[in-house]
Amino acid sequence: MDPEADATPGWRAGLRRAAEALWGLARCRLELFAIELQEEKERFLWLLVRLAVIAVLGAAGGLVMLGLLTWLVYQLAGLWGVAGVGLLCLAGAAWGLRSLLRTLREGPIPFHQTVAEFRKDRAWLTGND
Repeated sequence: MDPEADATPGWRAGLRRAAEALWGLARCRLELFAIELQEEKERFLWLLVRLAVIAVLGAAGGLVMLGLLTWLVYQLAGLWGVAGVGLLCLAGAAWGLRSLLRTLREGPIPFHQTVAEFRKDRAWLTGND
């Protein structure tokens, strides 16, 4: 009997197991990517809603201030209340924008978990556990 003929099925089986393991690893990483993509979409939509509210508050404050300036031409009494409302809207928009920018800067890095898993896989494959 030829010794190489006996080793061939074992070699092929080992190659098949390695290919199945790599396929399973790739599938797992793609599933993780899909989950993180969904999370990023939800985060993006929430940020859009916040931005819309900030824009509405800013526009309302600007319109109130413009109305105040128009009214100040005709009347000077009783408009400080309108100015206070306008300043309050503008202050709310400024606070919201600052909060939004802080959330964007300090928020999680997109696809952080996927990248971390790829780094772990690379370290394991290269033997740098």
